[in-house]
Amino acid sequence: MDNNFNSGTDFSAEKSPENHENVQRDMFSEETGFGNYPPGNGQDRQPRSDQWQNQPNGWQNQPNGWQNQPNGWQGQPNQSGQWQGGRTDLNNQWQSQPNVFEQAQPNSFGQWQGYQGSGSGQGQQGYQNQPHQPQQPGQDPSGSAPYPGYRPYTSYQPAPGQPMYSQMQDSFSVTYPERRAIKSQYFGVFSKGIIHAVGSFAAAQIFFILMTLNGYEFRTDNEGAQIMDWQYLLAATLPSVIFCLLLFIWDKFRGRVSFKSYFSTDKISGRQILGFFGAFLFAFSAGQLGQYVLYIACLVFGVSPIPESYATAPQYDTPYFIVTFVMTVFVAPIAEELMFRGVVLRGLSQVSGRFAIFMSAAMFGLMHGNLTQAFCAFVMGIVFGYAAVKTDSLVLPIIGHITANFVTTTTVLVEYFLGEDVSNAYWFAVLGLFGLIGLIAVIVMYSKGYIRFPEYSEYHRKRTMPIAITCISFWVLMVLYWGDILSKFELVEW
Repeated sequence: MDNNFNSGTDFSAEKSPENHENVQRDMFSEETGFGNYPPGNGQDRQPRSDQWQNQPNGWQNQPNGWQNQPNGWQGQPNQSGQWQGGRTDLNNQWQSQPNVFEQAQPNSFGQWQGYQGSGSGQGQQGYQNQPHQPQQPGQDPSGSAPYPGYRPYTSYQPAPGQPMYSQMQDSFSVTYPERRAIKSQYFGVFSKGIIHAVGSFAAAQIFFILMTLNGYEFRTDNEGAQIMDWQYLLAATLPSVIFCLLLFIWDKFRGRVSFKSYFSTDKISGRQILGFFGAFLFAFSAGQLGQYVLYIACLVFGVSPIPESYATAPQYDTPYFIVTFVMTVFVAPIAEELMFRGVVLRGLSQVSGRFAIFMSAAMFGLMHGNLTQAFCAFVMGIVFGYAAVKTDSLVLPIIGHITANFVTTTTVLVEYFLGEDVSNAYWFAVLGLFGLIGLIAVIVMYSKGYIRFPEYSEYHRKRTMPIAITCISFWVLMVLYWGDILSKFELVEW
């Protein structure tokens, strides 16, 4: 199956008045193949008061009318059973009908929505000959770089302000070439998730085997928890980092995207920074609180999502603290953001920004391998994805991820130097303070209308989950994620 997308796609195809006018002219020309009408732009076929528009049975009963055209209007009912040209008045003319011309607009994949031909550009309707269609999605005619104004996280969406928007829903059906292109895109994104999950697990096992062959001794404490020294920590975290970076590099060079575009600061303002950290503080506290509630709920039902056999006992020493801060606080957050916001979110945003935010957050959460941590990571992933979409950059998500891991890691230092009781008090104080500040910030931003997720219209709904669930890679990835999580469940004896 051909992949008609790449990471460098320009998703911000806006319908300018000039482009729309050109499409209107071409729709009524002989070259479109839509109907064998006389040359012209439709202005010479205005309805008259004594002509067919007032007839009970419509145009098709009138002599010399549209019905004599081999591919005329009377034979082109849309999906709602109405004539495509049957909704008009004397001022707007036929060419202003959105349920006709919406099908001639380029969508986010560089194809025309009404295009009925093959992916190669040789089709029946002739839309591929319309002006302004990119030769390669998101790139200039030379195919060397993204268009000026490139917005990696902005997907195409019909403008709600267009007339008769509510009657346009039946024109949002997915054509076969478009469905095939979207499915190919989803297949690629979910396949990268599979490679990351399987590759990380396999590499970790290889590292542990090599450690054993070199004389490393796996130890447990008195309660049976695995003692985690710096070597064990490095072997457990490094494989995921390696595969995140490899998949990011592969995706970047395959899409021929500039490395700087991932870290652009052009759309990051002071208000966005304050808003992001306000939402981040709220999501961090809400995620941690939800994590505790979910854990208690599992215990109530007689299961533990994190059994004792899965627990680890850190071996606090200088090498352990160094590896913890280097890998957990800096390297892992950067690598994971490059993977889940730089690869997964970008790939899915070509279809729908909102779908991409929540799906990438779900994959990011499930990747952590246990139910409670998955919930917290999912909530944080929504904020990181929202920030990436709004700013077209990974700068804020990376800073937020580093901050979250830093705050969590500082509890280890507090426990080591001041004891467990002080560490618990410190942790709950941090959650309370973050939660209070974050809640106030979110309420203020919401009341002022600053929080607005990307549009999710009928157009996007038909192109997201209904197609995603037809990908075998989606189900394989879900089996891997949920299989890992459920395998850690353990019955609890009261």
